[in-house]
Amino acid sequence: MSSAIRRVVLSLLLIGAVSAPAAVRAATGPTGTLTVAYATLFDENLNPLLGPAPSKVFYDVMYEYLVYNDPQTLKAEPGLAERWSMSPDGKRWIFFLRKGVTFSVGTEFTAEDVKFSIELLERKESRWPFRATYLRVEPKVLDRHTIAFDAKEGGIADLDQSFSYFLGLPIVSKAHYGKVGDKGYEEHPLGTGPYRFKSRRAGDSVSFEARSDWKTHWRVGAHWAKHGAFKEVVFRKIPEVATRVATLRTGQADIAELTPEVIREVERAKFPI
Repeated sequence: MSSAIRRVVLSLLLIGAVSAPAAVRAATGPTGTLTVAYATLFDENLNPLLGPAPSKVFYDVMYEYLVYNDPQTLKAEPGLAERWSMSPDGKRWIFFLRKGVTFSVGTEFTAEDVKFSIELLERKESRWPFRATYLRVEPKVLDRHTIAFDAKEGGIADLDQSFSYFLGLPIVSKAHYGKVGDKGYEEHPLGTGPYRFKSRRAGDSVSFEARSDWKTHWRVGAHWAKHGAFKEVVFRKIPEVATRVATLRTGQADIAELTPEVIREVERAKFPI
């Protein structure tokens, strides 16, 4: 990237950055490493139940959502759900799930995983900020790839957005969670995303690597992932803003979390980033 403003971006642009290199990578396979410098990695918890909401900025490369959003209009677009419908009275939503999706260990994604993920975030110990939204509905598995959500009272007009990437319902594996439990899932998280958890250095970094079946992952070829991928994505904790700027200048980081004021300073200085 040729300018500071294209290298210093907000965390919400990360998903686009993960798929930003040359389009040829979609055909030849993932290459290279994307390094992202943040002021904090919070508690580095990759379990959606136990992790704080800000952790979402770095585990979005591993987890996926029923619905995504157009980055310009925020309009809801298909994700793990290919389509959905709302009853005329707004009391029932039905989501039709994408078939052939697997978790990174090869197990199939089904409606049972969606139901379990909602029930997980409804638990009292959940730290997820949108827990109250999920408490408003009762999930019902209709078949392996169809799930309904019935409003417990009144109607729900915006459930598609409540399950979207921005507000977030990260889907976890019911089978894997049942085997390893809360702590085990924190240490060995599992998602359906194009990246899988690789390693963690406490207080320093969290790393993800592209799945071996990247070429057949459902997101490859979609408009928001058509340019291929990096082989590895590394999130580094660098508390000092001056050090984060220095990592951009030296090429040790590709993206850094900076305040608007610092971004303007970087632009004015015309650093050779």
